[in-house]
Amino acid sequence: MPKGSVNPAHGNNLSAFIADINHAWRFTPLSHKERRAVVLRHGFDLRQADIADIEECAQSVVATRLFTAIGKLVAQLNGTNFIEGPTD
Repeated sequence: MPKGSVNPAHGNNLSAFIADINHAWRFTPLSHKERRAVVLRHGFDLRQADIADIEECAQSVVATRLFTAIGKLVAQLNGTNFIEGPTD
């Protein structure tokens, strides 16, 4: 079977994805607690209950921090503002 080839001039989506994540992480105004929740959940793959034990808070607090942090990161990537709460 012949080997495939890649055109380095076109790059790949992974590089762009990593650059976007790095940009969002650096420029999104997250609180220290929000950043810590994201790192523990998505970096260390801990469950919300485990994070709540580490942070000595309720699981609902962790869920709120994660929801808010991810919402802010997504808004940064989309070039929009994050709006907390219901949008009636």
